[in-house]
Amino acid sequence: MATRTKALWIVTSATVAVTILVIAVIYGTLLGVAAFAPEIQGWDMSSTKERFLIPDGFKGDVYVIYSVPNGEPSTTTRGEITYHIPDDGILQTRDARIGSWTSSKYYYLRRDGTLDYLSNFWSCTIDPTPENLSNDKDVGVYFPRGGTYFDAHGCSIEYTQVYIGTKAHLLTKYKEQDIGRYLQDHPGACSAEQSK
Repeated sequence: MATRTKALWIVTSATVAVTILVIAVIYGTLLGVAAFAPEIQGWDMSSTKERFLIPDGFKGDVYVIYSVPNGEPSTTTRGEITYHIPDDGILQTRDARIGSWTSSKYYYLRRDGTLDYLSNFWSCTIDPTPENLSNDKDVGVYFPRGGTYFDAHGCSIEYTQVYIGTKAHLLTKYKEQDIGRYLQDHPGACSAEQSK
């Protein structure tokens, strides 16, 4: 009987010790989270809103080249950044590329100043089906992407690129804009050229 009582006290003591240890770990974790909570509250978990205003009827590549000292400024209204794309589809802006999540919308800017939202969005390959080849009516946005371009002469730029147009145009008439050639013709857009 004494052995049984002794074993029961050992098990009970171990259970109490483990319980106290678990409570201490939970309490310590809560204190750590409480100390860090003001930092978490300050984090901006939302995305930056962008609007791209593209000349009415434009079809082809749209580029935004960032951090060009003599570039155009964007406009910001109610926290939304607006880029006014010129007729050639390539905007040089003095603004830096946004390094966080963005929520982008694309519009045709009509001659009367009204906007036509481009609601079609194609993020994957557009197959040359008879339906797609004949669809020269539905204008949309295809495969927005961005990155950094470097050439052999030391030119580097940060950019965003997107195709604007119809599926039929993309599949039959599209010719990718030669950004390297553009930069040769517009050396002020290159980071390396500006720093000389």
